[in-house]
Amino acid sequence: MAETVCILGAAGFVGARALRRFTAGGCRVRVLAHRREVPANVDIVRGAADDAGALERALVPDCVVLNFVYGGADDARRIAQAIGAACARRKVRRLVHISSIDVYGATPGTLIDERSPCQPETEYQRAKHACEEIVAAAARSAYELVILRPAAVFGPGGRNLESLALRTLGDAWPRRYLRACVMGRRRMHVVDVECVAAAAQWAASAPLAEAGERFIVSQDDEPQNEYAALEAFFAERFGRSRYPLPPVPLPGGLHRLALRLAGRSDAEPRRRYSGAKLAARGFAGPRPMAEALDEYAAWIRQRIEG
Repeated sequence: MAETVCILGAAGFVGARALRRFTAGGCRVRVLAHRREVPANVDIVRGAADDAGALERALVPDCVVLNFVYGGADDARRIAQAIGAACARRKVRRLVHISSIDVYGATPGTLIDERSPCQPETEYQRAKHACEEIVAAAARSAYELVILRPAAVFGPGGRNLESLALRTLGDAWPRRYLRACVMGRRRMHVVDVECVAAAAQWAASAPLAEAGERFIVSQDDEPQNEYAALEAFFAERFGRSRYPLPPVPLPGGLHRLALRLAGRSDAEPRRRYSGAKLAARGFAGPRPMAEALDEYAAWIRQRIEG
């Protein structure tokens, strides 16, 4: 572990979890904080992630920088340019940039890994991919670069899985049944927020095979990571009755057509994003997915009842 870690976006959904891990690990932590508050037991520099002066004050030579900042499609490229340039100027040792599997966009295939080409379609996908290219260009011969591409991150406070959980809790069974028939056993590509935070901590100090590496952070191999299994899980946790007859899933071709008509770039219902490269390098998630789902379901119920 580097002596100093600088976290950008430490008050965010994933960044806050990563911050707790680094402070518990005993290393010196510096945080660039803009509007939101962060714990007082770290070195805090006030300013925005696209402010060159603030970045100059926050980053120190030979530190490891973790970037959880996105900023929205309109500002993402400018923020990435500012961070990449500041990392080079301040001679940091490594930048860990948190991206997304969304950079793959409409890439064909049922198994996607780090060798798969990126085919971003939406503005969000294009912005995420552009940010990767920007920090990679700035990193050449200047600092080590690790790009993490997490799947859809879920956990208390997050938005992924919220719609499914709330529908299971509140919708009448016929409406849920029809959706279950349409969605079938579609992979959901969700990943525990603590798994992503742990991957960021791992990436800060892991030996690299080359100066710039990319890793998918995924739990797609988990049996529960598909629509039918997740809906059944929430139904059990929320005390909803079972369907009077099993859902009849759409044939694969119709399912793909339905996803395309719904505007989804990823129209392959059985697609999996592989976390094999990360696992082969020794990374293991901090807890089973079932434990993370239990925590999330309890949080949803408490939020509704409270």
